[in-house]
Amino acid sequence: MDVNELRTALSRHDPDPDSVLDGLNAKRQRRRRRRQGIISSLAVAAIIAAGVGAWFTMGPPSGSHPSANQPGLAAGADGCTPLDDWLSRARGSSVITGVGTLSGRTGLDGYINHEVVITDIKTLSGPKIADATKAWVSVPEHKPKPGVVDGGPDGPLWGPGNTFFGVYTPQKMNGGPLGATLRQLPLVGDKVIFISAGCWGGFSIGQLRGTPYRGPLTEVPGSGQYAHLAPQGFVAVPLTAVEDLLPR
Repeated sequence: MDVNELRTALSRHDPDPDSVLDGLNAKRQRRRRRRQGIISSLAVAAIIAAGVGAWFTMGPPSGSHPSANQPGLAAGADGCTPLDDWLSRARGSSVITGVGTLSGRTGLDGYINHEVVITDIKTLSGPKIADATKAWVSVPEHKPKPGVVDGGPDGPLWGPGNTFFGVYTPQKMNGGPLGATLRQLPLVGDKVIFISAGCWGGFSIGQLRGTPYRGPLTEVPGSGQYAHLAPQGFVAVPLTAVEDLLPR
């Protein structure tokens, strides 16, 4: 039935068919708006769900928190800073070697952070750090799940005996909520251990050269760091070569 036929039929029973048609049109418009509202709501929900999935699968970007970057440092195309650039510009931080022992305290700053007590400290550059100083180390957990790509940032490893080379940054410099932070690489004897390519601990190997390392390394229990990193390959660089990069 078209509009004219409907108007004729209504005129037999209703003295004002135009008012009935106006009411029908208004109802159709309300139904259309409701359908559009439902479609819009579903679209927004799909976008939110996709965002949550991407965040879970990939992990927050390295450096998303202010504590992850130092002012004035230019990251490379992969979001990482070559170690030589880091060491030359990280004013207010201290470059150290030492032994890190877990205190048992944890805190949340993007990922789980573990507090370590640093002993046997040797300050290579920057303000001198006292023995038994405490710092926080970010330890993303890598636990493989079926069908999920583990794209979270790489966490720390230590050399046998919990030895490390790292950059200690006081809280007033890192701007984070927990306290002083430690970015570290394993130290095995007189060698600093890097991954062969890309970013680890906020550093990349840059122009440094070394030899493949296939020995043991120490992780925070249950973190899955070693199994996550080992396929990328480790490279041992002489500590003396790293020290040559320090500002004089």
